[in-house]
Amino acid sequence: WLRSPYELFKGALNRYSLIVQGDNGLANAGILYVQGAREGDATSWLVTELATRIERFTYSPQSVRELPHSSWSSPPFFANADEQGQLNDVITSAVLGTPSFEGGVELAEARFKHQFASDASPMANTLWANKSWR
Repeated sequence: WLRSPYELFKGALNRYSLIVQGDNGLANAGILYVQGAREGDATSWLVTELATRIERFTYSPQSVRELPHSSWSSPPFFANADEQGQLNDVITSAVLGTPSFEGGVELAEARFKHQFASDASPMANTLWANKSWR
């Protein structure tokens, strides 16, 4: 598609406050368009929660240990801050009415930790993580 999506967003999709790109049954944050959102509504919560989680796992990867199924994890932490996984977990949280971290963070911590978060990887040096999550 080589046209601006703005006409579609303001036309046929005008009644939707959040528009995301689909990707094999998941939401892909590659295209995330927000319109008409208001403070305190579901879309505002979703976008704020997404940004909060990305910041959390980027700057405080050790906070992965606070999650329900990742207390086993130890340094160096993988703590996936990928926006697509986070977006799908936030959507799941909204649907279930309870926080979900399974797909974006906890599964990735178990699956990729030793591949991408080894002592030799750049992520092992957490000096760049200067923000405290708590």
